[in-house]
Formats: sequence, structure tokens, C-alpha cells
Amino acid sequence: MNSKWLLHDHLIKTAMAFFVFMLGATLPPGAKAEKIILASGLSAPYLPYPMSVDGGIMEKHGVDAEYKIFPSGIEAIVAVGAGEAHVAHTACPTVLKAKANGGNFLLVARNILNPKELKFVVAGDIKNPEHLKGKKVGLVKASSVDWYASKYFDAFGLEEGSGPEHVETLNIAAPEWIPALNRGDIVGFFGWEPWLRKALEIVEGSHILHRGSDNNLYVLNNCTIFNGDWVKRDPETAKKVMAAWVETHDSITDNLEQAVRLSSGPMRIPEDVLMQSADGFIYKVEYTRDVADHIAEAAAWLESKALLQPGQGEQIIKELAYPELLKSVAPDRVNIDQ
Repeated sequence: MNSKWLLHDHLIKTAMAFFVFMLGATLPPGAKAEKIILASGLSAPYLPYPMSVDGGIMEKHGVDAEYKIFPSGIEAIVAVGAGEAHVAHTACPTVLKAKANGGNFLLVARNILNPKELKFVVAGDIKNPEHLKGKKVGLVKASSVDWYASKYFDAFGLEEGSGPEHVETLNIAAPEWIPALNRGDIVGFFGWEPWLRKALEIVEGSHILHRGSDNNLYVLNNCTIFNGDWVKRDPETAKKVMAAWVETHDSITDNLEQAVRLSSGPMRIPEDVLMQSADGFIYKVEYTRDVADHIAEAAAWLESKALLQPGQGEQIIKELAYPELLKSVAPDRVNIDQ
């Protein structure tokens, strides 16, 4: 088994790594990596990592690779930015915000789609959106759940803020959602698996108030990033990794049970639970017009939240988008020019 469990024990460690990432630390110039590190999150969106390595697909393409598992894709892209990994994926707005803050990586494809992944878990006494007024909820800023929360508030006529008629949002890392809910620091959180399932098991009375799939409010899109210096320094290996990445996702579509079996142990999630979590996921590596449109929409949302400066999104996308890598190994997966 070529996996390593790097689940951080304390929020401070994650925060420190994130600050390093935001400074744009990268692989040492001129150093050619001997082993490719794939930085994985937890649960169903990250089945491609064990599948690609333990399923032999990376080796088949001549790539010496291993994967490391983090609490979420947010922490995984920390590793890519800090030069500790080469490949990761997470929600597109998170990637854009990190790039704006100096992250040295390239967005090479979308690899995940699912309208069912994100949900809003609340305490037992929260029965409807009106009960959220004057209360605090948790999320990760500039992430998929932050964007989901914005759409939720708009849909139900709620306003974000700290007044008695507003809903206050607190920036809380994923591993801290459940403790914060259990302590009563928040009355709910917008989140993803495995923290949703764990919350329902641990926090008495907690329940799902809303699902992203309700009225098709939010469809999760995940973007794959490659370390920028590595792609420039060793483009041939980057192409091999991309080819393996494409095959891995196609293989999961046809062999979901195998992917779940390979991932269950390293992720410490029972196979039946992981299989349930995989419901609704589309595993496909592509860079199509709707991908570009989603990235542009994410940039516009970040600007509307003052997480990017007005007009900054377009420039970031020009620096970040790199469909050429995918086009070089699977031209049928790309139908736009950047």
C-alpha cells in the first residue's frame, strides 16, 4: 500500500501550512522529482487517488507515484503549493482564491461533478431557514460550501451579517465543524463528507436542513491543479500523469466497487459508507466550455464577496487556466482554447 495518512491533529498545523501555501512556496527550482506525490482529500471525491496508485494505473503509465491523505481538498492543495505534492483537486473558487494569493500552480481540468455532495447540517432546534436569523453557522471561506451558502441565503431571503436579522458565517476548517456544532458555537455548517455523516452520528438531534441538489441549487465542480514549476520543469512526466489521471477517472466509472475497496482502508471509511457517499458523482477529466463558464462564474462570485478585487478574476483565470496539458494527451476532452 503506497499511502500515507497525514490527517492533522490540530487546526493550527493546518493554518500554518495554509499560510505557507498562500505565500506561493513551490518545488525547488531545477529539482526534478523522482516520485510524484498526489495530495488527496477524504471520501468519495478522492477515490481517484488510491485507484490511480494502488490500482496500478500510474505505474502502467510509467509514473512512480504515491498519495497522501488530508482532511479535505483544501489542505491537499496546501501541499501542492508548498512543494510537498504535485497534484491535487478541490472546488474551483478555492483554487482561484489561492491563485490570487500567490499559489504557483495551474488548473489543468475539471475532474468531479456532483449536485448531491454538499449539504447543510443543523442543530435539532433549527427547523427552517427563519430559525437561522441571529445565529452563527460554519463554513470554509472562499470554498464550495461558502458559495453554496451564498446561494442558499439568496434562495431563502436571508442576509449574511452579525445583526439579529442576519446569519453570521464563521470561517472554520472542516475537521472543526463537528466540535463547533457540538459545543454550540454554531447552529449548523455547510459541509461535505465525511463530516456530514459523522455530525449526524455524534451531535444529538442534528439533521440535514438542505441538500445542494434541492432545486439544483448547487452543483459541485472540482478542478485539478498541477504544481506550476513541476509542469514547466518536467513536462513529459506531467503528460504521463495527466494520461493516467484521465484513465483513472474513466476506470472508476466502470469499476466503482474496486475504487471503493482500494480507498476504504486508507481513508478509514467503511466500504458501504463510502459507496453511499459516491452517489451522484461523475468522474471525468475534461476541459469543456461549461468548465470555463463555471470557472468564470466562480470568479464573479468571489468578486461579489470582495474575496477578489473588481476585475481581478479575469486576469487570474488567464494565469491559471492550462487546458493545453490535457489537450496534449486527450484532445477529445478539450473543446476550448485558452
